[in-house]
Amino acid sequence: MSERPREIKATHLARTAVVYMRQSTELQLRENVGSTDAQRSQRRYAEAWGWPDDRIEVIDDDLGLSGTSTNHRPGYQRLVRDIEADDVGAVFVSDESRLGRDMVAKLTFANLCIAKKVLLVLDGRVGDLADPTTLLQTQLSAVFSQHENLRRAEHSRRGVEARLAAGKAVSPPPAGYVRTEKGVWEKDRDPAVREALAIVFTTFRSERSYYRTVRVLLEMGIKVPRRPVGGPIRFVDPTVNILAAILKNPQYTGSYSYRRRTGDPSRGRGRNGAMLRRYASAGETVVIENHHPAYLTAEAWDEIQAILACNAPRRDRRNLGPGRALLQGIVTCERHGLAMATKYARQRDGDENCSHYYWCPGERLLGGPDCGSISGRRIDRAVTDAVLARLAPPRVAALRENLRELRRDVGGHRRLRELERRRMQRRVEDLESHLLQVDPANRLVAADLEAKLEHALRELAAAKATECQGRPSVTLAEADLEELALLASELPSLFQAPTTTNRDRKEIVRTLVRRVMIVERTREFVVATVQWNDGATPTVLHIPWDAHAHRRIAELAAASCSLTEICTRLGEEQLITNRGNPWTPNSVRMVLLRNRIVSSCSDAASPVKMSTIPTGVGTKPRAGSCGQQAAQAGAPRELHQNDTTRGPG
Repeated sequence: MSERPREIKATHLARTAVVYMRQSTELQLRENVGSTDAQRSQRRYAEAWGWPDDRIEVIDDDLGLSGTSTNHRPGYQRLVRDIEADDVGAVFVSDESRLGRDMVAKLTFANLCIAKKVLLVLDGRVGDLADPTTLLQTQLSAVFSQHENLRRAEHSRRGVEARLAAGKAVSPPPAGYVRTEKGVWEKDRDPAVREALAIVFTTFRSERSYYRTVRVLLEMGIKVPRRPVGGPIRFVDPTVNILAAILKNPQYTGSYSYRRRTGDPSRGRGRNGAMLRRYASAGETVVIENHHPAYLTAEAWDEIQAILACNAPRRDRRNLGPGRALLQGIVTCERHGLAMATKYARQRDGDENCSHYYWCPGERLLGGPDCGSISGRRIDRAVTDAVLARLAPPRVAALRENLRELRRDVGGHRRLRELERRRMQRRVEDLESHLLQVDPANRLVAADLEAKLEHALRELAAAKATECQGRPSVTLAEADLEELALLASELPSLFQAPTTTNRDRKEIVRTLVRRVMIVERTREFVVATVQWNDGATPTVLHIPWDAHAHRRIAELAAASCSLTEICTRLGEEQLITNRGNPWTPNSVRMVLLRNRIVSSCSDAASPVKMSTIPTGVGTKPRAGSCGQQAAQAGAPRELHQNDTTRGPG
């Protein structure tokens, strides 16, 4: 082994020798330690053949990853990048299957090695892929390797089907069950495991909610048993996902279910190389009744599934509700990927205009903190403006041109249908003429012509029916376009009309809007993205908040603007109060008083005098100013007592 093979040149020694390692699963990595050592020992060939230690690299990032694909293997991708950069002189592997089992990927790797003059060393056997014989061997190996994979998968499938036909389980049992030496499932002998599962089922049937069940279990200090694949039972804190895995598992009823989820090649592969899975259809799932002892009766299982189905969000159960929350059910927090719940403030007596907000649970499903909430009036108004902007009527000239183009298309379609109908009519007449000329003794010919004639008559009748029922027509005259545009221009007033109910407004919004995504929340702005049902480019909204309006008020007051001028400027900037109302001199005065900005202002048209600016509004206080002395003298207190507003809302 110390003698250097003749294929290794000085150019190869000048570059790096890479030892690539891979094992398919974590179980193999734990149990097949000898295979890991054999792969790692490939380094000795590079050391004996002249590569210095600093030019020998061992890539073991793919230990525990399948070789069915290359997209999920970071080590392999790093190896390919290094080869493309001319940094690799030779690749050392214990056998060719370590590089992967995908035929296309192996042939691509071979072509890359040829282009970059990289040697492939298989357990001490040096191969130059530029040699036709070596390349042929590699190509045949790739083909047979993939064929072997397919045969192994087919053999495994047949074995699984045989065991299922014999009434035996082919997958590990869930937490709460153990497999005996004979392959039979029995309840876990540990009473803590059985009692914990019983408490989970009982608590959920009582609380009827994932979140409430998690909260009660955490308060009781109950931990839930879980069994990792190939590992022992361990107790963990309950979460919504863990409860869902338990409550949706039909095997706790005593029936064994196989292939509840199946691999779908059309969905691609995950990070571990396995195909992404989907829920199996009823025909793909195998069920063995009365396979093992049950934790739940059939009635209790049906009750739990009915509760889950009632709680699950779905498109046909859109709770529009009578409230004013326009975006109820379609607001999503992008940070957590969760739908935001709609909350209403406590309604006062006689107040039908109570405020609402949208709330994201954040980490609450895991027992952590909430993400927070945002006021609903401003975001509802911004989305409404975006919806009405999309519904704005087009120009009459554009409508007139579209109408003319539609009429041209209708005329063309009518002519094509007329020609097709005439062709069918001629074919029917020809077949009838041929049938009359056939000798009655030629029964086979007559039968064939009769069948063709019957088929042609059916086609002609269908064409006539389609022409009568589906004939496109344009009855709109150009004189009606003005009236149509006028009616469409009244949509904003109809949307806000008192006769339009909240449910009507929500239906209009949901006709166009698929989802409103809250992208970012700062102290002054909320950035939201409106996603449309028709697939149009999403609309990005920058919605100003209270802090932004207060800062603008402070800046305008610092510029010696009067209260009326401040209200005018805020209206031009489309800034509204927290309750969705326009700013008034009284509401502006209240903001200035709360921030100790106003000294005295009895006339709304008079300029606002400055005293101190609170931290964060962008202006430093003027020490010793007249406004500050007036504020200390009690002028703000007198102004506050004379003011009759309830605040900036």
